[in-house]
Amino acid sequence: MRLGGLDWVVARFDCPHERPVLVEAAARAPTGLLYAQVVPPPGAGDEFVDALLDGVRVRQPVIAPPP
Repeated sequence: MRLGGLDWVVARFDCPHERPVLVEAAARAPTGLLYAQVVPPPGAGDEFVDALLDGVRVRQPVIAPPP
């Protein structure tokens, strides 16, 4: 899925034993691999994770010159 200008691979893990849902997502960016692990609030749908991933922004790292 493409959100926030990144192509995300998303995996959702549901547990039948009253445990929270766990969502893992990874995307390749110009600066490297991005990885997110999210536990959405109880009752939140997939839209919560979609909105969160859509808000991820990547910027070039700032490397300070040596002193």
